[in-house]
Amino acid sequence: LVYVAKDGLGAWLFLFPPIGNGKGITYEAIHEAVYAETVNYGLDAERLLSISERPEYFQLFLIARGLRMIPGKDGWIKEHYPHDFEKTLAVKDHGSVDYRARANMQVIHEGDVLAEAFPPTKGTQGMTVLGTVIPPQDGREVYLSGGYNTAVSEDKSKLVATLDGHLQYRNGVFHVQPLYNVFGNVDYGVGNIDFPGDVHITGDVKNGFIVQAKGNIVIDGMVEGAVIEAGGDIIILGGCGPMGLGAVSYGIQIENRPKRIVVTDIDDAKIERAR
Repeated sequence: LVYVAKDGLGAWLFLFPPIGNGKGITYEAIHEAVYAETVNYGLDAERLLSISERPEYFQLFLIARGLRMIPGKDGWIKEHYPHDFEKTLAVKDHGSVDYRARANMQVIHEGDVLAEAFPPTKGTQGMTVLGTVIPPQDGREVYLSGGYNTAVSEDKSKLVATLDGHLQYRNGVFHVQPLYNVFGNVDYGVGNIDFPGDVHITGDVKNGFIVQAKGNIVIDGMVEGAVIEAGGDIIILGGCGPMGLGAVSYGIQIENRPKRIVVTDIDDAKIERAR
């Protein structure tokens, strides 16, 4: 008796002893039974010969193996930046920690690759012991998607930033924001800021801190002895403290001056002294 597995990947032989004047097991008889079931792939010829020479009854013998189909691997996406940016502190050469030089955002520049998509692999066909081809199953495609100020390359393999800014991950996609908001004061909890876009600070800039931006800087609060440098406008709505004139002086004297400096609650005499 020849038994073929439901998935077609194996065939077994089960021997019954001859009854009465029945003939003994021969190699030819085994072959005839095997081919009667159309088993024609993966036959173990040595096993068939061994069984015919030393038959063992009431046992199953594996006599043929099919070839399993190997499915392809799905495509996958490699993200080059973490979803949640972990703030870190800078360590000086002599080992002390600079609490002002805190990395407080993931700065991104136009053209930076945020994520890459890798193609799926092809599957490999299989074969049943009956000689039937098992079609290959290819891996599934994956598709990149992005949020604000990102774009997928023409070949669909890369997600890139379309402008300078800081990276955010929301609703399952990366976004590049050209405006960096600080909700509160620029102090030891925030650290110095160096940003390639615009900066908006709702609080004060405390003494000894540096705020740099290629775009505009708007400070709702007061500047207290800090350094403010912008490629666009500097607007300080809360005025300058006694030590905050250094920020105005720095803005006036640097070679790469901002387009405008607007400071409320400061008179011309203070500006003149700042010069």
